[in-house]
Amino acid sequence: MLDWLFNKPGYRRFDDSYALTRHSLQDALRCSIEQRSGPNQVVFLVAHFPDIFCELQEALDVWNIPYDVIRKMINRRWMEQILPDKQPPVFLTMAEMFEPEMSSIEPIHKTPEIAIMVAERHPLDHHDREIEKFARQIPWPVELGYFLAMDDEIMNHFVNPDLILLLKQLGLREHELISSHMVTRRLNQATKKMSRNVEREQQADSAQEWFRLNHPKRNQGNGPSN
Repeated sequence: MLDWLFNKPGYRRFDDSYALTRHSLQDALRCSIEQRSGPNQVVFLVAHFPDIFCELQEALDVWNIPYDVIRKMINRRWMEQILPDKQPPVFLTMAEMFEPEMSSIEPIHKTPEIAIMVAERHPLDHHDREIEKFARQIPWPVELGYFLAMDDEIMNHFVNPDLILLLKQLGLREHELISSHMVTRRLNQATKKMSRNVEREQQADSAQEWFRLNHPKRNQGNGPSN
């Protein structure tokens, strides 16, 4: 009921989805994209780090799913030009391309439905909150969901291995997706804490490099990120 009271009409935030491995996660992503691709549906496939962006691009090529790579800011003017049936069903982009502070959108074409599928979580929670802020400003039906694998770097740092083992014992299998409030709650707590401890974020090409560069004890007093 609280979602109905406080979320804008048409906005839906799915529970985070978890797969056993990155390989099985790709299979689940493919199924989700194919289910959501249609004449009036636009899918944004999103990465935080360049290595996952490249992984997604390679997967789309293998799947033979038409897509466009968006390398510029996705802002009000860009969104107003969307015409679902005249373009590929999938836009591949980096999370930093979303403009979180958009003025009112006035589409000049028919209204699409938007699915934003983020293929990882960021170790600092404000990066994911920026995506949600972007999604909430779109005046059309919007779905937002995060897709992770149990062997992701963020899971290695933030989630107790015993919890992952428990999920396997409860039935998590290869090529399946599950949602887990326990895991999501743990990630939310850890990313908020990390945001408080990292004063000057150092940019990285992968989550593994990010954790190496942004360890809180090493981060204090570092210069600005490049």
